[in-house]
This record gives sequence, structure tokens and C-alpha cells, in this order.
Amino acid sequence: AMVYDWIHETLSEEDKEFILFYIKKRVDVMSGLFTRLDASPYESHGWTAFGFLGIIGVATYNEIPEAKDWLKIIIPAKTAAVIANE
Repeated sequence: AMVYDWIHETLSEEDKEFILFYIKKRVDVMSGLFTRLDASPYESHGWTAFGFLGIIGVATYNEIPEAKDWLKIIIPAKTAAVIANE
């Protein structure tokens, strides 16, 4: 998703659709990791996926409709974690 963001202007519409399709597929796999965090709060893979989802959400915000929903989850959770650690 980060590379997609960096090279976005050089891609054809067909390339964008192809890449976004596979980014979304990867998020579908990753989401299974962070949905288990309630039961396993020390699950490092889940927290890694959670953080990457924020990056993916920002990089694809206007292109994958679900990105807005991802950020609605990630931003408050990350903000709360930062405040709790102050």
C-alpha cells in the first residue's frame, strides 16, 4: 500500500484496479489477525496487522471504500494507546 501511494501517479487505471484488488484481499486475511486481540491481547501478529491496517487505510483512503471504516477503528485505538502511555 505504501508503494502504491508512492507510484500512484505513474499507474494506469487498470494497474490501480489490479493493485487495489490485491491490497483489499490482503487486508481480508490480516483482519483475522487483529480481530483476535480481545481474546489474546499479547498476540504480536495481531498488533502488527492492526498497525499496518492504519497505513493501508491512509494510503487507500479515497480508493477502497472500506478504508474509512478501518481508520475509524485504528485512529481512536492508537490515540488511546498513546495517551495511556504518557
